[in-house]
Amino acid sequence: MPGGIEEDGRACVVGQTSGTPSKRPGHTMPAMEKELRAKLYFLDWAPMLFTSALSGQRVGASLPLALLAVEQHRRRVTTSVRERSAAGGAELALSPHQRGRGARDASTTATQVPPGPPSFTLFVNDPKAVR
Repeated sequence: MPGGIEEDGRACVVGQTSGTPSKRPGHTMPAMEKELRAKLYFLDWAPMLFTSALSGQRVGASLPLALLAVEQHRRRVTTSVRERSAAGGAELALSPHQRGRGARDASTTATQVPPGPPSFTLFVNDPKAVR
């Protein structure tokens, strides 16, 4: 189901293995990644790992990459980083008619929403000023 992993808030690593190295022209790892990413467009954020079942190449990287994905999935963002990011984001998102002389500052705070991947709820004092 496209998007099921993301909708369920899961960590993910996309793994592709092949039994034999390809001798086909244009069948390079970047070309295979491009093709796979096009099919799995809803996982554009997930790291990708290509291994060889025949030689065992890069198989050892599977577990460390999976552990890193879980670590990032469970990551807690500190309050100071959230507040700095929220304030910067609000400034960029001000509607054009709110910018310039006499414009009110759009005060923004962010709260991290557990569980799962880092997700945030933003609170602003003037919702009309933010698009």
